[in-house]
Order: sequence, then structure tokens, then C-alpha cells
Amino acid sequence: MAALTMPLHEFNAPVPPVFTGFDVIAGEGALPRSRELLEEYFDLRDVAQTVDKIEGEELNAVQEDVRSWAEEAGFLDIPETLEERKTFYTTFSEQTVQEKILGLVDYLEQNHADKVSHIELEATRAFVEATFANYNDRPKHGVAPDADGSHAFLVPIRTGRDHEKYGPEMEQSIPAFRYLPNQLRAQMLIGLPPFVIDTYAPQNGKQGYLMFVPVSEDMRHDLGQSVSLQSKAINQNINAAVDFAYERFGVTHVGLGASLPSYTRFGQKITNEHVTVTTGHGGTIALINKIVADTLEKTLPEANGKADSIAVLGLGAIGMRIAEITAQQNPDAKIHVYDPNAKLVGRALALASNIVAAGNEVDAIMASQATISAIAGKSSKLDLEAFGIDNLEGRVIIDDSQPGSVDPLQAEKLGGAVVWVIGSDSMGKIVRRGYDYATMHDSHTDLFGCEAEVASQALYEAELRERGMTEDVISSIMSKIAVREAVTAQKVRYTSALFTKFGIHPSRPQAFGRPVRIPPVAAA
Repeated sequence: MAALTMPLHEFNAPVPPVFTGFDVIAGEGALPRSRELLEEYFDLRDVAQTVDKIEGEELNAVQEDVRSWAEEAGFLDIPETLEERKTFYTTFSEQTVQEKILGLVDYLEQNHADKVSHIELEATRAFVEATFANYNDRPKHGVAPDADGSHAFLVPIRTGRDHEKYGPEMEQSIPAFRYLPNQLRAQMLIGLPPFVIDTYAPQNGKQGYLMFVPVSEDMRHDLGQSVSLQSKAINQNINAAVDFAYERFGVTHVGLGASLPSYTRFGQKITNEHVTVTTGHGGTIALINKIVADTLEKTLPEANGKADSIAVLGLGAIGMRIAEITAQQNPDAKIHVYDPNAKLVGRALALASNIVAAGNEVDAIMASQATISAIAGKSSKLDLEAFGIDNLEGRVIIDDSQPGSVDPLQAEKLGGAVVWVIGSDSMGKIVRRGYDYATMHDSHTDLFGCEAEVASQALYEAELRERGMTEDVISSIMSKIAVREAVTAQKVRYTSALFTKFGIHPSRPQAFGRPVRIPPVAAA
């Protein structure tokens, strides 16, 4: 493991402006009640997860009834023109949310009170109140007087019309959404501002925040006819979330999850000068490296974990670097790469002599003992059976695609396995209150690599400050560690060193929150 050392250079960190006022209902200068409302909401939300809930056909019947209600109310309508759609997706409206989400609560209470717990409905009401209270309690200048933030990990909506499997991850934040069909949930979120999904256990007197960004695949699709308009709308909402994190909670480190690095050009389109932005790509690759090594050690013990062949699907910002580093760390293995973009494949081949081109996804998967999938968007869906694969022969797919590219159950049916890129915190320094995206085995200590990246950077900065380093020196060091461009092998080494320092290691193999059994890896 490389030592966490780097050259220093002069860096003038901006000084946050002094807070000059706070407009709240309680009166000028009063501390906001929004923080109290947030805690009340979290308490209700936690209780709502424990109550008995209807399942199966009974749940489906309620969801279909709610679908009819939402359609008749016009809540699923989308404006016709692109300009109207941009306004539709970038306007945060308490009135709209009250009509939609609180309207849903009222409808369930009036028509399905015998099937839906009143706690789920009360938690949803508390969510709406706390969300707008905190968003509206941003000061006109500077940061809020009760700000206690260290870092924020920002995530978009993974569920949508074409990715309904991710629908359950909204149920914990908004319990009444359980009674909406999965494919409608992103649509019903429109109108909400950025909001706090969860918090992390305080460290060094500061607290981390997991935050929702009003960006979805539905939004990207509905604005897709104009790439420029799509980019402006998406980045407007991402910047609103960054500003909210800074102004309301004093957050100075922001990490970008899922598709947000791509939308923001590695964070370069984020305009807030008071925060250090990191894409999370260093943490993702560092964790992938560890998961690949752990997987092969378990499945190829006689070969001391040395694979003959590994595949990489997708050669974007993450995939290209994965191919390079995987080739470096496995010099005796062939690294089969595939991307529909021939130019990207050509670039990958130039990185190392043991990187070879595969004709397609199937060739790459079937030629390799382990496959790393790093593809994005709609093209990320890989139907193994439709590809003609009828036997995975014990092969393992390490899936970091957003959304996930391979159905874990389908892979298991074919004799293989899908493992998600998820780590775990062994030191208790990066612990969520309890939100698990509905897709993690441990709701407290399981972490995405990008999530652990920003949290470990915030921890390291606090440690440097405790050592008595000057702010200029600290800023210089952190600017070297943060990833705000296409990730390099050196940045991955820095992040890997931080993960070792703070006890971040691969979680037990899992996908969609289910433990995964790793089968013996087949010979290539």
C-alpha cells in the first residue's frame, strides 16, 4: 500500500462569510425549529419500518387503486414542450408536494385505513414538513447558526419508469410511497427540493449528511431531446443541493454518487466555492480492487487468487481506469475489455500489453473468470439469457453499473453470481443512522465506495487540523486527495490508503441487500 504522502502547493481557501440573519416563522434571529422537525421525522420514520405491512396481492390491489387515483388527478402528466418540462423538473413547490404527497396520504387514510398503518402516514406528513422547513431555513448569507456538517454524500433517484426495481429505496424516506407502483415513484417526487435522507454518527463534533438530489432517469429521458437543456436542468438541481448542504448545515466536503459525476463533468459544473467536491470514483475503484482480490482469493485458492482472465465492461471514466489498474495488478492475466465505442477500446488497448479487446459483452464474460461491469444508463441492462448465455459456469460479475446491469437472481439461476461494489466500516467512524437504500445488507455500516470516499476525506481533514496544521497546508493536501477530474491511478492509491487507515473493507458479498454465495470460479 502506498503511503499517503503528496507534494504541497499554495492554495488560498475561501473563507465562509459571516452569518448575518435568519428568517424563520419564530421571528428574526431565532434558531429554526427545522432541526427539531427533522429529528421528529427520523423517529417516526424508524418506527414506520417496524410495523406490520400488507404484502402480495393485497398490496398490489392498493397500488393499482392508487395508480388510478394519481392518473385521474393528473399527477403523472408531463408538459409537452421542453421548456415547460425544464420548469416542471426544476421548480421546488411546497404547494405541488402537498397536493401530491399529502394528497396521497389523505387518499390512503380515507380509502385504505384498514391496510395502511397510521404511523406510515404520519411519518410521511412529518417528512414533507421537515423537508420544506429545512430547505426554507437556509440563511440569506453564509451558513446557518446551528450548522454542524462535515460532509454530505449526494445521491440522485435510481428508481424510475425503466428501473422500477429500485422503487423500494424510497419507502424508508417516504413510507406512504410503498403504496405507489414502483415505476411511478420518481414522478411523484417532482416538486421536492433537496432533502436529508439520513445522517452519519458525529465524529470530531461534526456530522455527515446523506442527501437527495432532485435528479432522476425520468428527468434525463424527458429532457433528452435537448442535451443542452437537459444538462442545464440537471446541474441546476445538483447545484441547489450543494448550496443547501453548505448553507443549511455548513458542509464543506461534498461527494457525488451514481450518475452525478458524469452530469457535472467530474464536479466541475458545481459553482459553490466553499465546498471541496469529490466524484467518488477513487473510492469506487479502490473498493473494486479489494473486492476482486478477495473474490479471487476465495475462489482460486490453489492459484493463490491469481486469475487467468478478467473482463471489464464499459470504458467510461471509471471503467477505463479499472481496466488500467486491473491490468497492472494482474500482469499475468488477460484483461478482456468491451465497449461499443471503438475509440475507447483503442485507448484501453494502449494502456497495457495484457489488455485485449472482446467482440461483445458475451465474449468478454465467457472468456473471463471474473467480470467487472461499469456501464451506465439504459444500455446498462444486460439480459444474460437474451444474450444466449445458458451457463455461467461459476463466473462472478462484480457490478458497479448505475443502475445495476445484471439481475442477480438470473445470474444465480445460470450458476454464477453478481456482487455489488459495497464496503463496510470496521472502525465505526462512518455509520449511518439506518438508511440502507433498500439495497444493502447492513443499514448502518455498509457503504458505497463513493460514499466512503468523501467521508474518509472529511475524517482525514479533521485529523490534520487536530495535528495543528495550518489551513493553507490542509487545503493543499485535500486538493490533492479530492477527485475532480478523470480519476488517476495515483488518486485511487490515495483513497485506498484512506480506506485502510479508517477501516473500510469489502462487505460480505451482496446484491440488492441479499447475501450472495460466491461459487467456484470456472476455468477460462
